[in-house]
Amino acid sequence: MADIKQDTNNIPDLQSPFEQLREVDAEDKEWWNSRKLAQVTGMA
Repeated sequence: MADIKQDTNNIPDLQSPFEQLREVDAEDKEWWNSRKLAQVTGMA
């Protein structure tokens, strides 16, 4: 029988909604858009 290698690293990375909305500018500074945050938190 041939050995079958399974790809065990096929689980997608999970990111929080806040991490998905994170922006990084040209100077590597992180920021979040307040309107997008309001939508995620249910405030809009």
